[in-house]
Amino acid sequence: MCGIAGIISLAEPVNDADSAFVRQMVNTTKHRGPDMQATRTFEKCVLGSTRLSIIDLSDNGNMPMCNHDGSIWITFNGEVSNFLELKRKYKLEEKYAFKGSSDTEVILHLYEERGIDFILELSGMFAFCIYDSRKQKVFLVRDFFGINPFFYVIRNNKIYFASEIKALLDIPGLSRELNEESIFHYFSLAYIPHRSTPFKGIDELRGSELL
Repeated sequence: MCGIAGIISLAEPVNDADSAFVRQMVNTTKHRGPDMQATRTFEKCVLGSTRLSIIDLSDNGNMPMCNHDGSIWITFNGEVSNFLELKRKYKLEEKYAFKGSSDTEVILHLYEERGIDFILELSGMFAFCIYDSRKQKVFLVRDFFGINPFFYVIRNNKIYFASEIKALLDIPGLSRELNEESIFHYFSLAYIPHRSTPFKGIDELRGSELL
């Protein structure tokens, strides 16, 4: 189990308060990743990660992780079960200088190789954010069955995202008002359908959804 967090600005550059808030989100969810907590700030986004080391126990698997020239970054939570198969299929070791043996690094190079369409070949459970500074694009992705959590808030031309709702509750100006319809669905169906969560203003990226 790991955790992801971040802010994406849809307008002006991020500021020191945004960086501080992502550090706060990471600290709130550090129980998800006791081995490492880190953030990285760019012009239009801030990425955060809490890491539980499983596949690659070395620092080479730390996140946020970048490609060789620092133009593409990822913060990742989950496990891609077919990453070795995809690594062989696209001969990634012949094309890229791998620093470690994590599935995160394979995902990063698969994006370089195939663009965002690479997600169609992934198996496993995952939630991640890829930032491509060359194209000035950010991709938020959740696994096909929605196994790994991914919550987000769109407010004041910014997208806030995190692995847990509680990391989002202190967003400036966000109401903590309960969504009574969502609570009703939970006690009726044992789950909350669609993108709703127990709080108004906080949504959930659905399984197989790309933002």
